[in-house]
Amino acid sequence: MGIGPGKWAKLPNQHSGNGGFLVLFLASIADCRRIFRLVFRQEVMRTSTKLILSAILVATAGCKLPGGGSPTPQTLVDCRKLSRQGVSAMERGRQDEAEALLAKAVAACPVDSEARRNYAEALWRRGAKAEAVEQMNQAATYAGEDASFWVRLAEMNLSLGNLSEADRCARQALDLEPKMPEAWAARASVRRAAGMKQDALADYMRAMRYSPGNRQILWQTSDLYREMNQPERALQALQNFVETYPPGEEPQRALYMMGQAYIALGRYDDAVDRLAAAATRETPSADVFFALGQAQLLSGRPQEAFVAAQNALSVAPQHQASRELLQRADLALRSPSGNMRR
Repeated sequence: MGIGPGKWAKLPNQHSGNGGFLVLFLASIADCRRIFRLVFRQEVMRTSTKLILSAILVATAGCKLPGGGSPTPQTLVDCRKLSRQGVSAMERGRQDEAEALLAKAVAACPVDSEARRNYAEALWRRGAKAEAVEQMNQAATYAGEDASFWVRLAEMNLSLGNLSEADRCARQALDLEPKMPEAWAARASVRRAAGMKQDALADYMRAMRYSPGNRQILWQTSDLYREMNQPERALQALQNFVETYPPGEEPQRALYMMGQAYIALGRYDDAVDRLAAAATRETPSADVFFALGQAQLLSGRPQEAFVAAQNALSVAPQHQASRELLQRADLALRSPSGNMRR
């Protein structure tokens, strides 16, 4: 007779001496695999029945009653129901309700890693970041071989400036999943924050090897190239990034950064093309209009630059760079040729 999710199974108890069985509740197929790997490994078979039971409880995300009672599958069901409700409330913007539900989920089953992860995210959204990190740390411990928990923990610690802890978490993720692009990207971000730009770049390259079209990694790589004053490589990464979007749906920020890279390379007409497209996406900021006007003036189009500077000032009247651009465009128009590049 087969066993599967939601079934009770019996495994021989190698240490009972009387042919007894260990009884456990299998929560999922993944849990089944973890349990059989754990139970039939030789070194585990030499441990006591108590240790085997403890490992099973962690692997199945089962729960014990206060004081160390038996596994209670119903509490796991209740925990996951509360967790789903909490996530739903969080997605609807009902922060207080979400946090209360997720706190109950964790209380119902303290060793359920998903419940703790969701609770950590709710705390993080509220700004209780130290508490969120504590909850995520426990979630990662209970998650076993799931490297994504350690990646998120690395990101949280990095956000708080805890570089050594962020690095430890990223390395832990890589130990579990050596080919996980998000883990490589997490370590790259830590190294970048530590000023180790070449090492960070190597890690981003490794991440892209495992996930060539990953938008987040492409964006981070292009931004690092920009920071390293390598506009040509930044532009290549940005081109790869925008190619992941359908034509006409490229994000304004990406088009803006491409325009800036073209300006740095002296390719002013290409810069105008990209920045003009950026000005049609969403609501253009003063910075977008200013960059467009700057590229237009540099490409010998002072009249267009004058209009772009006016548009920038209509959005942000105190935008100093656009005021200066307006004056330069006006001077260019008043010159005998009416065509100056500055």
